[in-house]
Amino acid sequence: MALPDKGKMKPADEKCMKVYVMEIEDVVEARELTAKLFSENILDREDREKIDSGETRKERTRRLLDTIVMRGERSFSVFVQALQSRGYRDLAMKLHDTRCIYHNDDTEDLKESLSKQMELLIQRIDTIESEVKMRMVTRNETVSLSIEIKSLSLKMQTISCTLLQIEELSRSSKITEETISDLKDKLKAKDILLELARGQLVELESKLETLEAENALLRSDVKRQDRQIRTLRRAIEDEKLRNEKMQRQAEEDRKKNETTFHRHEKLFEEMAKQQDLITKQREEDKAHMQALEHKLDQQRRQKRNVGKRNFVPRNRMEDGRK
Repeated sequence: MALPDKGKMKPADEKCMKVYVMEIEDVVEARELTAKLFSENILDREDREKIDSGETRKERTRRLLDTIVMRGERSFSVFVQALQSRGYRDLAMKLHDTRCIYHNDDTEDLKESLSKQMELLIQRIDTIESEVKMRMVTRNETVSLSIEIKSLSLKMQTISCTLLQIEELSRSSKITEETISDLKDKLKAKDILLELARGQLVELESKLETLEAENALLRSDVKRQDRQIRTLRRAIEDEKLRNEKMQRQAEEDRKKNETTFHRHEKLFEEMAKQQDLITKQREEDKAHMQALEHKLDQQRRQKRNVGKRNFVPRNRMEDGRK
């Protein structure tokens, strides 16, 4: 693999980097860009290891910026491509637009410098022509002057071509500036939407925190209810066991009661039979008593009758004595 380019990047590119250095340090993760820069021969293996070994994100980004500034004129454009390929499109667009502005300023400076050179060349040609008219010159001087005039003419043509190119570049720059202005307006609109999205994101985060808190409360309630349900299930199981035990006890008591009932029923039947026997015996005793009473009554009447036959009234006894 070829060695990386050495030397500083273009002044306009370096200015552009300085404008956005704070945003680059706040947003960019250098580890995401080192692979692209390494593959494009902007960084070597030692540079990549040095950058990736930074302890914090800002430290890694600072190391990256300090390195690519000294990696030649290609480093800026490759850095912008790496930003765009890794999802930093807004930042890459800002760097690209700002670079166009700085390059346009450099073009204006070059145009002004070339215009001054062209004025100096015209003045030089006028001076040479006046010297030729004012004095007689030798053949050698004439040849040298003609050569100088041709050289100056070529330079003027070159400057004219360069000025035409500069004018063309200026027109294209104006078109580019208009495009940049439109892009800036769109970028501002996107920034506004981004701020709105950030506000909505903050609201969503607060709602999410509220929902998480409510979720935590619900989870605690669910856990508490689970414990209560487990307790109730154990109580139900215990109650089922007690009910089964009571049912078995009730069944045993029922069987005992049935046995006792049958035994008592038999006893009642025997007692009823005995009662019937006793009733019959009483009836027989009653009949016997009635017979005895009847007999006694007869005997009493017989005794009364016998006493009446032997009794003599007193009057009759007196009558007999008379």
